[in-house]
Amino acid sequence: DKDESPPEHDPPSGVYVYRNVFDQRGGVYYGLPTRADAPGDFLHHEGHLLSDHGNPVYPVLRFYHNTFVRHKPVWRDYFLFGLGAVGLRRTERDVFNNIFVQSEGMPGTVVLGNEAGDLREGGNLLWGINEGPNLKHDPLARFRASPLFVASRQRYAPGWTTQDRIGDPKFLRYRSDRAEDDFRLQRGSAAVDAGVPLPRDWPDPLRVLDAGLPDAGAAPLGVEAWGVGVDGRIPGLRGRL
Repeated sequence: DKDESPPEHDPPSGVYVYRNVFDQRGGVYYGLPTRADAPGDFLHHEGHLLSDHGNPVYPVLRFYHNTFVRHKPVWRDYFLFGLGAVGLRRTERDVFNNIFVQSEGMPGTVVLGNEAGDLREGGNLLWGINEGPNLKHDPLARFRASPLFVASRQRYAPGWTTQDRIGDPKFLRYRSDRAEDDFRLQRGSAAVDAGVPLPRDWPDPLRVLDAGLPDAGAAPLGVEAWGVGVDGRIPGLRGRL
């Protein structure tokens, strides 16, 4: 309805989320422990990046240059770990130049027609740790053959998935036990130059350090890991964040 349209906003407005590592592999507290010295088995679900029952109206969100890692597929195999499918009613969203990695299967590309919205996305890299090396089909092909892909060009001219890639980001170190992971890129990474140019007024302290086309993910090739906390004493991009 006209009265439910998103409020007008200045083009640069919104919430900007960039240069982060989202590691969901540790699980979240979906239940109470059964005893005081619980071994942690109640951490049985990796949770969601976005999840609701269709009620809230999200602000304009701009996700770019982040690295997302998890073990299992997200609910319904939603596109871009849910960023490309959830909470898009009466709002708009940008999802560009991110890395999406999961251990089991390949990141999903499901977008339900009744949940599609004003999404702009591209330059994202998708990879499955176990399935990716032996992949014999293009996981994006089915969506690109759908009527929804054609309709997506009315919201974003190239069409959803057109500018995305399937490929190994080749992190410097990635282990299933999350011990001393290092999410920086090696040479030969599929994330190098995989991104698309972004508006210059979007904040990004590492833009000047990224030669050529933008690299997908939280850190461009060759950039040293930065620390967080007082005097950077907690290593960034590495270890158990």
